[in-house]
Amino acid sequence: MGFYNLQSDSSGTSQYFVYRNNSEQIWKSGEWNEESKTFQSVPEMRLNYIFNYSYISNENESYFTYSLYNSSIISRFVIDFSGRIQQLTWSETTQRWNLFWSQPKLCDVYGICGPFGNCNQQDIYGSCECLPGFAPRSPTDWSLKDSSGGCVRSTPLQCGSEDGFSPIPTSGLPDKPLYSEIDSAEECKSACEATCSCNAYAFDYRCQLWDGDIINFNNITSSRYATTVFNLRLAATDIRSPSPVSSSLVPVSTAAVRKRKVIVWKIVVPVFFLVASVMGVIGYIYLLKRNKANKTKRERSKAVQGVSTGLLKSKATYDDTQNTNMFDDGKTNGESQELQMFGFTCLANATNNFGLTNKLGEGGFGPVYKGKLQNEQQIAVKRLSKNSGQEILSRTLRAPLWDDVLTCSHFSFSNQKKWCA
Repeated sequence: MGFYNLQSDSSGTSQYFVYRNNSEQIWKSGEWNEESKTFQSVPEMRLNYIFNYSYISNENESYFTYSLYNSSIISRFVIDFSGRIQQLTWSETTQRWNLFWSQPKLCDVYGICGPFGNCNQQDIYGSCECLPGFAPRSPTDWSLKDSSGGCVRSTPLQCGSEDGFSPIPTSGLPDKPLYSEIDSAEECKSACEATCSCNAYAFDYRCQLWDGDIINFNNITSSRYATTVFNLRLAATDIRSPSPVSSSLVPVSTAAVRKRKVIVWKIVVPVFFLVASVMGVIGYIYLLKRNKANKTKRERSKAVQGVSTGLLKSKATYDDTQNTNMFDDGKTNGESQELQMFGFTCLANATNNFGLTNKLGEGGFGPVYKGKLQNEQQIAVKRLSKNSGQEILSRTLRAPLWDDVLTCSHFSFSNQKKWCA
């Protein structure tokens, strides 16, 4: 029999207790729930496909039992050296015991991590580790998951000004502190420094001191959940902050705050001006490129507008019927056109419907055909391809949606007759 034992409630309720040294109760199962087949504190026992749990109670007896649905499964129900009740099953595949459920949780067992040990509750099952500046007393036992021996200091204390304190934010302080009628954190710290056996202090609304071993320290390492600060005494060479400490928990001197502000400004101001300078250069380059692009667009627009204006001077119509007069714009015989416009039907008739026999050659923008107007005037017609890029003129002049765009050159403009009747 070890330090812990499991007993049924002698008062007659349907619950069990775990006692340490047969006297100190460290856990209770809660009463049995017949509907869910579980004890209140053991929800992991809920109906499953492996174990069939039962609680028998009558005028003659009361006891808890379980059986296996599959008799080939090997199971163990134990209470180990740490006071934890464990239900395990054997796996032939992995050749190891698998934990089905365990109570109480590791950090609920009193002093499970030994002197100067910390039970870290962030792990779902909890895990033992040494406080900062300490190492396992027996590394061999710790490797076997037996941490009851606790931890020892890595560097002995000098019991003087060479020692310091490492702040640890926590939600639960160790057991058995000594209380002192002190009104400030600084005075509480001085009281601990004045006693060589004082290993830690904490001050919230009162001063608490710890002499000798520190037992049952359960720390949640995240400062978000911390409610106070545990100040652990260490040799100067071992002092470090094990985890972030909330400014609301740790007193900071006015001088330290002022020094931090100076450092922050020395960093922030140069970085601000550097970023501003870089953004200014980028903005200047962007404006230059945008202005250049706008200038190019304006020049192109003026060029197209000039061509469009010249073309529109002809006031020609795009009627492709045989009866359209392409040159009758009211000018006298002595006036000449800057650019003459021809209908598609007119040019098709003049070039024999762009026949191969009339083809003179072909350039980068399309083939060129020879033709003859109704007044016997010889002309050359270039039939632009779709990919020539020169169709912008036709869109500018709101030309009909031809498959091809045509330009026409003639060799004489002296006779102002109707070339296309």
